[in-house]
Amino acid sequence: MIKMKIIKDIKVKNNKKIIILDNEEHIEVKSEEYVTDKSNSSSSDSGLLYKKAYELSLKYLSYRDRTIFEVKNYLLKKNYNSATIESVIQKLIENGLLDDNEYTKKFIYYKSSNNNWGEYKIAYELKRKGVDESIIQDNIQNHSFVDYEKLCDLIKSKYQKEYVVDKYKATAKAIAFLQRKGHNYDLSKKIVNCAFLNEENQ
Repeated sequence: MIKMKIIKDIKVKNNKKIIILDNEEHIEVKSEEYVTDKSNSSSSDSGLLYKKAYELSLKYLSYRDRTIFEVKNYLLKKNYNSATIESVIQKLIENGLLDDNEYTKKFIYYKSSNNNWGEYKIAYELKRKGVDESIIQDNIQNHSFVDYEKLCDLIKSKYQKEYVVDKYKATAKAIAFLQRKGHNYDLSKKIVNCAFLNEENQ
């Protein structure tokens, strides 16, 4: 399996594009390497079109990771034809710069740990980004996690004062908050009960 690489910088030297990755690896792309679509290679215009599309994609990827679907849509909006887009996508995949499976792993980890998202919201957002359902489900099953203690502390800090005034209203609001984050009802209720346990025991 190809591990997705992150573009750190792009430089031009001696008519070559030098792609610098986050692990300091360098990929040199010569001008003639841009023309890889055999159906278009006889035309200098189509070769130039491919080159521009590829360079534009590299710039687009240099800002942050993208899915295959996102890059395709980006190039479509720039009015590139489907043959050129497919050739560019294939080259990016071959160079390890596009990989929906690796993207999904990173997305799950980041959104779980930094945004406290649950699997429902993660799956929904990945679908919007065009990731295949099988990739989403495989990775959610193997890589998603819930920081139970962190979520308990979060609910406590947000709703503890309200709980003292009206525990039923605070509980309902806290559960709804967690469900909006993409956690199922049973887990949300369990986390809320954990957060307010000390209040019940006082």
